[in-house]
Amino acid sequence: DRLARSRPMLSPLNKPARKVRSARLAVCATLLFAAGLCDPGAAAADDPLETGLGLIERHYLFYKELDPQALLGAALEHVEYVVGDVEAGPSGENAYRLRANGCEIRLEAPPDGKLRSLGPALSQTAVLVSACARDIPEDLPSIEHILLSGVLSGLDPYSVVLHGTRNREHSIQFRGQLAGIGARIGTRDGKLTLIEVYKGSPAHGAGLRDDDVVTRIDDLSTVNILVTDAVTRIRGKVGTPVTLTVEREGSDEPLPITVTRGLVRIPSVTAKLLDSGVIHAEISHFSQTTPDDFRKRVKEILAGSSVKGIIIDLRRNSGGSMLGSANIGDLFLNKGTLIVTAGRDGRTARGLRSEINAGLSTPFMGLPVAILTSGRTASGSELLAASLRNHDRAILVGERSFGKGTVQKTYRIAPESSLKLTIGRFLPNERPIPGRGMTPDVEVSQYQFGDAGVFVPDRKLEELPFWLTTPAWANLHERTPTASIRYVSSNGDNDDEEDAEDIMLQTAEDILAKFGSTSASRMLRAAADRLREAGSEADATLTRQLSERGIDWADGVNATDAGNLEVVLRLDGEVLNAGEESTVHLDLTNKGEAAYHRVRGVFYSDSRLINGRGAIFGMVPANGTRTWSFPLKPGVRSRTGRIEASLALFDDTGLIADLGPLHLTVQEQDRPRLTYRYSIDDTEDDTVLKIVVDIKNKGQRAAEDFNVTLRHKLDDRFELIDGAATIDKLEPGESTQESLRVRLLGSYEDPDVTALSIVDPRYDMIMTSEIDLSATGLESDWLEAPVITFERIERRSESGDYLIHVRATDESGLTSVLTRIDDDQFDYARAQPEPLEELRITLPWKPSEGVKRFEIFAKDRDGLSTRYVTGL
Repeated sequence: DRLARSRPMLSPLNKPARKVRSARLAVCATLLFAAGLCDPGAAAADDPLETGLGLIERHYLFYKELDPQALLGAALEHVEYVVGDVEAGPSGENAYRLRANGCEIRLEAPPDGKLRSLGPALSQTAVLVSACARDIPEDLPSIEHILLSGVLSGLDPYSVVLHGTRNREHSIQFRGQLAGIGARIGTRDGKLTLIEVYKGSPAHGAGLRDDDVVTRIDDLSTVNILVTDAVTRIRGKVGTPVTLTVEREGSDEPLPITVTRGLVRIPSVTAKLLDSGVIHAEISHFSQTTPDDFRKRVKEILAGSSVKGIIIDLRRNSGGSMLGSANIGDLFLNKGTLIVTAGRDGRTARGLRSEINAGLSTPFMGLPVAILTSGRTASGSELLAASLRNHDRAILVGERSFGKGTVQKTYRIAPESSLKLTIGRFLPNERPIPGRGMTPDVEVSQYQFGDAGVFVPDRKLEELPFWLTTPAWANLHERTPTASIRYVSSNGDNDDEEDAEDIMLQTAEDILAKFGSTSASRMLRAAADRLREAGSEADATLTRQLSERGIDWADGVNATDAGNLEVVLRLDGEVLNAGEESTVHLDLTNKGEAAYHRVRGVFYSDSRLINGRGAIFGMVPANGTRTWSFPLKPGVRSRTGRIEASLALFDDTGLIADLGPLHLTVQEQDRPRLTYRYSIDDTEDDTVLKIVVDIKNKGQRAAEDFNVTLRHKLDDRFELIDGAATIDKLEPGESTQESLRVRLLGSYEDPDVTALSIVDPRYDMIMTSEIDLSATGLESDWLEAPVITFERIERRSESGDYLIHVRATDESGLTSVLTRIDDDQFDYARAQPEPLEELRITLPWKPSEGVKRFEIFAKDRDGLSTRYVTGL
C-alpha cells in the first residue's frame, strides 16, 4: 500500500529531466566507500529533502504518528522499488543495510527520534545510489525527490511530492484557470481529438468544435502523440497564437485554425432545470473559480424560471479548494460559522484561515437544498454538505460519504517541485467530519445485478487508518437516516452507471418539489410520510424482484448465534483457468434451530477479481442450506497462483458473521512469445526513413490485436508519417513484417533517437527499444523479453513450509532478477560476471501466515524486462 500511494509520482506520462548530480557527490561517494572519509550529510540550501523533512516536522498534522525508523525503512523501500539494482534490508536493531553493485553501507535510524535527524542517513543513501546504481530511470527527478517521496509514503496518502507536469497540473486545477485555448482533448480511435470545446473560450471563438480531429499543432504532426505532450504544445502565454490543423466530419480538406491563447476557466459546474422546477447542479471539483461559476449558472436559471429548490450533486466530487467549497456554502447562509480549521491537538494551524463566517451577500438564501452524496464524496465536498446540513439548510440524500476531513497545504521545495502536506482539519460549524463519513438523511442504495453477478450495498466497518479517524477530542453522535430506500437495478457490466443513480436524483427532486423548505428539519418532517411510503414501496418491489430470481426475501426475527453459519466454496472444475469463465458456488449452511432472514454477503480480498462481489441468500432456514452461484472469469493474463478471500454476511441489522478464509486456485494459460528485430532503410525521398520491423511468435498461443508503435517526441528534428501498425493475429510459429516511416526535419546530421514499442495489451506485455535514426542500414539482433516460469511448489516440512521454484530465461542473457514478497521482503540476483541465459530462484512460502504476493522482475542485456505477479 505504501508503494501504491507513492507510485503516481513516477507515472510514465511525467518525464521531467533528472537533476544533474554534482561532482561533490561523486567525489564524496568515492571517498566514502574507499576509506570512509566523507560525510555527505550537509545538504545544499535548496535541497528538497532537507526542506521537506523540516516542513513535515513543523507542520504535519499527525506528528504523533511519525516514527523516524519506520520512515527510513519506507524511504529505502521506495528507492529499492524505483532503482532496479539497489537492495535494502534490516541490519540489526534500528538499522538497515543498503547495497548496489558492490557498494554497501549501514544506515542507523536517529536515536533522538526526531525526523530531521534522518537527514544524514538519507544523504548517505543518495550518495550511494548516485555513485553505484546503474538502473536509475533517466525520466525521474533527483534521488533527493525519490527519498522524500519514500518518506511521505509512510505517512498519509494525501501528503505527496509534486514534480514537473504533475506539479503544474495541481496548481492549474487549484486556481481553476490556465493560459490556453479552452478545450479538453483526448484520443479517439488512436487520433488526437477535441473532446469538448468550452463555450466562450478562445477555441470556440476561433471556430474549433467538439470531435474535431487534430492532425497538426503548428508544424508538428500529432501521429502517436501523448495527450500530455499535446497539452504542453497547445498551452502557452496569453496573447500568443497556436495553429491547429483539424479534420472535421463533412469537410473534404484539413482546416488550419489559428487560436490566440487566453486565460481560460476550467469548468467545474453544470446546471440545468428539471421538469419539476428543481435545479440539478453538479460540481465536479472545487477550485478558486468554482463559486463564481456556480453563482453565475444558478442565477441564469433563476432569471428565467420559477424554481422550487436546488439539488447540489457531489457524488463524483472528491474535493479541491477548501475556500472554494466554503464560499459556495456562503451563497445559502447570511450568518453563522461556515468552517473552523484546527491543526495539531486542535490548535490553530499555521497557514490556514482559522475561521470562515457567512457574509451578508446571500443570493440563494430562499432556495431549499438537497445534496446528493456517495462513497466518492470526499474532503471539500463533505465540507460543503456538512456546513449546510449543520446549519439546518440542506438534507443529504444518497450514500455515506468517504470521511476525509483533513486539509493539505502546498509548499514549494524546488523550482519545479512542491510538497503537498496534511497540516490541519476543517470543522464545518466547529464539528469534524466523522471518520467513516457522513450518514445521509435519506439513504438510497441499490442491489445491482450485472453480467458478473450482483453488487450488494452493505459494507463492514473495518479499522480506519490514522488519517481517517475521528479526532479523540470530538464528541460526535452517529446519525441514523430518516428513511432508507433500497432497490434493484439490472444493468449489464458495460451499461452506463448513470441509470443506476437516477433513484437518488428522483428522490431528492420529489422531496424538494413537494416539501421544499429552507429548513432541512422542517422539510424532512413534512416529507416523513412520503418517505416511509417510498421506503415501503421500494421494499415491496425489492422483495418481488428478488423472488422472481428465486430468492426468498421475507422478513422475520433472526437467530442470534452466528457461529451456526458455515460457508463452502465450490467450483465446477478444480481450478479457475485464465481467460475462461467458470461458475462459483457458495453453499451457506445454518446449523442452528432458528432461521436467518434477508442474508446477503460481500467478498473481501486482495484480488480485484473477487473483492467487492456480492452474494444474496435471502432466508436461510434452520438446519438448511442456501446456494448462491455466480460467474467468474480471470483475466487472460492472470498468472498461476491462489486467491484468498473472506465472506462478510449481513442482515438488516448489519454485519452478522465474517467467514473464511476461502481459497480459489488460478491456472495460467499458454501465452504468445513475441520476438522482433528492426532495420532502418533510406527511401527515394532523402528526408524519409523507413523502419522495417520483423516479428515472430515463438509461443504456444496466438497473439491478437497487438501494436507496433514509434514514440512521438516533442522536438522539431523529425515527425512520424506512419507511426503505428496493428497486427490482428499472429499464430504460433508465424512471422510478419511491418514498415513505419519517419520524416526528418531541419538538420539531417543529428536526427535524434526514438523508441520502438511492441505492445500486447491483452497479455500486459510491452517491449521497447531505443532507435538511433542516424544508423541507416543497420539491422538489429532478434530481441525478446525474458520468460518467467512458475515451475513447482515443494513441501519443505510437516509444519506447512513450502518452497516456490521459479525459472527466468532469456537467449540474449539475463542481467538481473529481482523478487519481492508482500512488499516487505526483497531478494536480488545478478548474473556475474556475464549475463546468463537462465537463472533459477527459490522463494519461501508459509500458507499459515496468509496469502503472499510474489513479484518477480527479470531484465536482459538488451534492456527488455518482464514482470510476473501472483498471489499464494
